[in-house]
Amino acid sequence: MPLFIHRLAADPPGRMARIQGGSFLMGSERGGPDEQPVHRVYVNTFEMDLTEVTVAQYWGCVDANACSQPTVGHHYNWNAIGRYDHPVNGVSWEQALMYCSWASKRLPSEAEWEYAARGTDARTFPWGEAPPNPKRACANRRRDALGTCPVRSVPAGRSAFGLYDGRIG
Repeated sequence: MPLFIHRLAADPPGRMARIQGGSFLMGSERGGPDEQPVHRVYVNTFEMDLTEVTVAQYWGCVDANACSQPTVGHHYNWNAIGRYDHPVNGVSWEQALMYCSWASKRLPSEAEWEYAARGTDARTFPWGEAPPNPKRACANRRRDALGTCPVRSVPAGRSAFGLYDGRIG
């Protein structure tokens, strides 16, 4: 592992936001069949990382022999130069579970994830109804070939609960 990554891998898993439980309208009438019909769901209070897990954070788990390395290649951040502060991608569900176990956390349920991203007011995007732009989302800004941006790089796109980086996509 490169020295700069090894140093960053010593960083603890990400900070979390406490998300007060409540009810919200889950799903989308414009979405696919698995998103319909829109229905009211209640979630209990839970915690969720403020950002996606970074390459550096995931390295900590691999370095501790608690996680296996994710997929590598052209479209992935693992082993890519200068990607330590980007979200780790190419991680399977099983690898995500291993990371959560190592970090003493858990994966959110589908309802918790959508609630954290959309808030209690059924917003379309974490920031509200305004369309994505380079200040709100990585998706519509000039990106490198891998298509990701460093975590916390679009603070105007934070959700109502303070989560960064367009946690809906």
